[in-house]
Amino acid sequence: MKPWEASAQVLMDKKLLGTLDAGDAAQFEAALQDPDFREEWDLRLDLHQAFLAEGRAQVLAEFRALEAAHFPSAKVVSMAWLRRPAVWAAAAVVLLLAVFSLIRFTGQAVEPEALYAAHFQPYPNTVVVIPRDQGTLSDPLAQAMDAYQRADYPTAIAMLDTLSGAAERPDLQFYRSLSLLATGRTAEAIPAFEALVEAPTHAFSRESRWYLALAFLRNAQVDQARPLLRDLAAQDDNPNQAGARAILEAVD
Repeated sequence: MKPWEASAQVLMDKKLLGTLDAGDAAQFEAALQDPDFREEWDLRLDLHQAFLAEGRAQVLAEFRALEAAHFPSAKVVSMAWLRRPAVWAAAAVVLLLAVFSLIRFTGQAVEPEALYAAHFQPYPNTVVVIPRDQGTLSDPLAQAMDAYQRADYPTAIAMLDTLSGAAERPDLQFYRSLSLLATGRTAEAIPAFEALVEAPTHAFSRESRWYLALAFLRNAQVDQARPLLRDLAAQDDNPNQAGARAILEAVD
């Protein structure tokens, strides 16, 4: 067994969520030198982006239907199983279902941070197209969004902070705010998202409200999250409507 195999899935999950600590980050970077790990990570990242692009609402609708049917907990599977994209997406639904079914049937309260973790997914990069196998990127914006797309959120923040004109672009501030949230800098992410919500004419206004609500949940500020979630839950054309309703059912 290779050194990274036992903890590979945990490392990749933490990388996608931006929660690697210093030790994990060093282990992840070392593991990337292994071609098999690199191939697995590239696959996971591609599937992650594709999963987001398909839309969170459909997945949550399946989640709620399965939950209503008392779907059983999922079994632990091998890394090779993840190479089947359709099954990988279904596994995400089953995993969330297992957690929430356990909470429901044991009568335990749902912690706000657990709701955040269950519903947070970084928004896909829609600013610039990053071609696969392009080699070294020369454009600073492409470099910043490539770092974001690779879930290297600290680098994305640093590059966006030095990018000329980024402070005046709501789209770039949206991704910077997401990166702050993904790296656990919630106290900084909340006012950043609030500024975006207060300027509702940009393309990411509705998404900013959703992520602000999630940031409040991560910070255990349920009362602040609740009005945002109610507003999102009332919008039939909102891709986060199902997620907002599911959270409200858990906290109300």
